[in-house]
Amino acid sequence: MRGPAAHDQPSDPAQVRSPADLAACLRTLAAREGMSYRTLAQAAERLPPRDGRPQSLPRATASDILTGKRLPSQERLLTFLAACGVTGTHQTAPWLAARERVTAPPGEPRTSPPVRCHHTPLRLIALAAAAAISAAALTLLTARATGFLAQTRTLGPQQLVVTSKTWTHTSPDAKDATHRGDVGPGPRWFSCWTQGEWLSALNHTSDTWLRTTNDDGRPNLYISVDYVQGQNTGNLPRCP
Repeated sequence: MRGPAAHDQPSDPAQVRSPADLAACLRTLAAREGMSYRTLAQAAERLPPRDGRPQSLPRATASDILTGKRLPSQERLLTFLAACGVTGTHQTAPWLAARERVTAPPGEPRTSPPVRCHHTPLRLIALAAAAAISAAALTLLTARATGFLAQTRTLGPQQLVVTSKTWTHTSPDAKDATHRGDVGPGPRWFSCWTQGEWLSALNHTSDTWLRTTNDDGRPNLYISVDYVQGQNTGNLPRCP
């Protein structure tokens, strides 16, 4: 994939005001992660299925997205982000909000002038997501996402793949006081997800935790989504 180096391009999705801005920020993300059209396609093929369907990002589609010829659908955008290592609600929310801003109703011209995005590291984007999105935009995004999910999938327990041995905890945090056994790598059933303490592990940062049973058979314990293949909650419902 050819294009300017990452430091010469805009990178903050909170500053996106036009389709061209979104394409530029996605180019920066791909360049910073060292991704080409070929490696984007390969990374997408390795992602776990979403809503029961395999994820894919053909080279031609990646090219159209990064050159601004095509505005990605919500699903394509999530696949692109996951291929670049951007997962979890707080990491993907600024990008979904950026797409929402530049998706004008049919027949309504997009007149927003192009803007220069600030260069912000991915982890800072994730930590600042709540402040970067206005309450109104977040409410709209949540309502639309909830309606979409309700129509396209049935929530329930799901088998996901644990990539590395990790501790299990009685609450969604990494404190020694809540440590209760551990789980080893491999397929494992999970019942739901919730938000808790921020954790950085295996080159990922997230506040999402999944409820499961540890290797000793003790139920209702949590591990960080950082230890789950693709850092994806799949069809899991939110824990009550």
